[in-house]
Amino acid sequence: MEFGAAIFFTEYSIAPEELAVALEERGFESLWAPEHSHIPVRHRSPTPGDGELARRYYDVMDPFVMLTAAAIATKRLKVGTGIWLIIQRDTIQTAKLVASIDQVSGGRFLFGIGGGWNAEEMADHGTLYSTRFKKMAEQVTAMKQIWTSERPEYHGAFVDFPPMMTWPKLCRNRTRQSS
Repeated sequence: MEFGAAIFFTEYSIAPEELAVALEERGFESLWAPEHSHIPVRHRSPTPGDGELARRYYDVMDPFVMLTAAAIATKRLKVGTGIWLIIQRDTIQTAKLVASIDQVSGGRFLFGIGGGWNAEEMADHGTLYSTRFKKMAEQVTAMKQIWTSERPEYHGAFVDFPPMMTWPKLCRNRTRQSS
């Protein structure tokens, strides 16, 4: 059995590199970081646990920045998003971001995604709550094309791009030769 730790990294939490080193020294397998871009002041969406929303939900720092710091400070610890609100992000930029941290970490990145719970937060990013899972499915399929194809392209209802060239690819799909 493997054990991991999850934390909302904030300006008042432990630093990601400090926590990552401590976890690796103690034999943990992974470190997970969630995200929220923001929390609208007026939201009707029920909060997790149906209680008052904890401050860490809107104070949370960008997980990719925090996990990159953690990955650089360690050798074996896997780092992952738990979860990344993919439906609030641009597909092509997200694919590049994921492949970049995967490269920096030497293939230790775990990409945990989800559809989210806060309809108002999604709306601020142009995503409809009712179609979030359809959008998420297209984004995942399109990103797999980006990570594995020399000249990826995708045409769907939510994600659409013509053939392109983009790097890096995921570590385990490394096919590009250095010049």
